[in-house]
Amino acid sequence: MELGTAAPVTPIAFAGANPLTTRPGPEPVAVGDDVVARLRDVCATVSTDDEARVAASRDWWPLAMIWARDDQIPAIAGAVCRPDDPEQVAAVLAVCNE
Repeated sequence: MELGTAAPVTPIAFAGANPLTTRPGPEPVAVGDDVVARLRDVCATVSTDDEARVAASRDWWPLAMIWARDDQIPAIAGAVCRPDDPEQVAAVLAVCNE
């Protein structure tokens, strides 16, 4: 399989009965427009739309799947980066580290 060709697998579906909420916990780090612009300069694909951010904020942890039944996620990602090669991974990490 080539890098960047695999699509993420969708975990358990949200119940859909309630508005999506985040679990109580630490406040997420805000990702400003300047950081998103820098990420777009170094990474092939950067998304800030709600659908991509919510999908990337979920995982296969059993408790997270239970939360999904209550329309909850641990936290919503500020941005989603999908680098195409190791150099882009390193560049994204460098921007995040700064």
